[in-house]
Amino acid sequence: MKPLKLLCFKLLVIWTISLWLGSSAQALPLPIHEIQLLTADQPQGEPTALPHFIEQTQSGLLTVRWRLTLPSRLAEADIPALLMPQAVQGFRLRLRGQLIFELAPSNANSLHNWHAPALVTLPKSMLAFDGHDVLEFEQTGHMRGWLIAPMLVGEFRTLQPLSDTYGFISQTLTTALIAVCGFWGVFLIVVGTQSRAALLFYGGWISALWSALIGIAFVSQMPTSYWPAWRISIYFLIGWLLYCEILFNCAIYHKRLQRWQHGLLLLCMNAGWVAFGVVGPPAEAFLDVVWTSLVVLIYVGIVLWVIGIGLVRKDWQRALPITGFMVVYMVLSHHDHALNTRGLLVRMPDDTLALWQNLLVQPVYLAHLALPAFIGMTLWLVGKEHIKFTRQQRLHEHQLSQERERVVTDIHDGVGSRINLLLWSLRTSAPPTPQIAEELQNCMDELRFAIDPPTSGHQTLHNALQTLVQRLAASAPPDLHIHYERTGPSTAEISSNAGLQLYKATHECLSNALRHSGATQITVRLHHSETRIEVSVTDNGQGIPGWDNTRQEQVNRRTTSLGLVGLHKRMRQQQGQCHIESSAHGTSVCLSAPVSAPKIG
Repeated sequence: MKPLKLLCFKLLVIWTISLWLGSSAQALPLPIHEIQLLTADQPQGEPTALPHFIEQTQSGLLTVRWRLTLPSRLAEADIPALLMPQAVQGFRLRLRGQLIFELAPSNANSLHNWHAPALVTLPKSMLAFDGHDVLEFEQTGHMRGWLIAPMLVGEFRTLQPLSDTYGFISQTLTTALIAVCGFWGVFLIVVGTQSRAALLFYGGWISALWSALIGIAFVSQMPTSYWPAWRISIYFLIGWLLYCEILFNCAIYHKRLQRWQHGLLLLCMNAGWVAFGVVGPPAEAFLDVVWTSLVVLIYVGIVLWVIGIGLVRKDWQRALPITGFMVVYMVLSHHDHALNTRGLLVRMPDDTLALWQNLLVQPVYLAHLALPAFIGMTLWLVGKEHIKFTRQQRLHEHQLSQERERVVTDIHDGVGSRINLLLWSLRTSAPPTPQIAEELQNCMDELRFAIDPPTSGHQTLHNALQTLVQRLAASAPPDLHIHYERTGPSTAEISSNAGLQLYKATHECLSNALRHSGATQITVRLHHSETRIEVSVTDNGQGIPGWDNTRQEQVNRRTTSLGLVGLHKRMRQQQGQCHIESSAHGTSVCLSAPVSAPKIG
């Protein structure tokens, strides 16, 4: 963030200085908006307004000569200087026929692609300051052309901050952002591969491909024999970058393209480098205009579709970052594309020195400034995905916890009760071995019910309770009588959650009565109406020690026992009730639930 803050500070300072300087048309520095282009037909120079695009039909070496006349007001400068915001592919500068500056131009064997400004001091002793001082330029370029942009002349110390700012934007900031974007891309690719997250995976490839594209485009020197491969690499990276950006935007809302859509996109996106590889340099003009416009339109269309999905879903937290990045990205990319296609030839007023205005008409590529916007957008989306994943994980853990509690409760109320009853039977009546085996088999059945509750069946709650009471009565001591009664027109099926939970709760109540109450009489009543199921277990035992009927808890203990807590919780889950009345003369537990109770678990 420090380079960006420094850039913003510099821009503010330069803008303030420019406003002050622009208030007076006579003040230095002075913009140069006109040159004399030297041609075979015009050896003395043809007046040409700047910016001016030097163009040829296809790539190749081209040498252009031109001159400019220095203003007489330059005599006010202690150290006269000339600033070319970007030297493009190098030049030679002569004053009165003497070479005073050279920035290595392109030649037959080497391409020079300078992205740095050129600040040239002018020998004051060689200047007459009579309005006839002429600087002669010899500029050699490769490829299909380049832009001769407006220049500035004035005091060296005034132009030095502008030169530093241009250099920072075009070189230092570019290099830093390329490195950051490359590391960020590799990180996202690794994380996305390990986590199988499409958003991170494609976001990483976008960042990595973007870093490679800008890094290749900003190569300062290259042998001319490498130029075709360099151009193919540019088209290849552009196509795959846009393809990954499309998949990235689809992954934001978990949209998948069909196979034929993938095939069509790959065909369009890879047509550029394939066509250049087959046709060669003559295809360059077509690809830079037609093919580039086509793939960009496809990309913009799909992104707008994705944004539309976000707006329809009212997902502003995703739609707004995507929209903001698209605006920044498309504006800066359009600026750079216009520089390469003669689409940005804007002439500023002679008395205008605002930095942002000069940047717009200089051959300074600005698309790399969208890299921080992309990193910020991906950080936002990754953060949203992480928060969503964390919430889902917490919900899953909560569901697992609830399921564990259900299993513990079911085992305690089912298998636990039966095992306790077996132990009680062994201590009291010592039943025969076959009965013990049968009861143990029933315990295994209850354990399976607890782990995997039945969701279908034909046995009714009435039949289940009747069988349970008969089995317990058969193993009870002779002085203990267990009765079962049923009222109401019908019963609920045990396969329903209400019936299943009532059965297990009744089992727990009978187990508690047999083990703890010391009763001689236990009665189980089932009442089924059209809306509710009620089961009561009543005994004439000694009651629950310390039980408070008003508070429904044991007041002489810190907490109620696990069995009683499970009864209350089981009924609450069924939108039902558990009411316990206990005294020295016995205990009555009333369980009730609606027939249409929701499914648990």
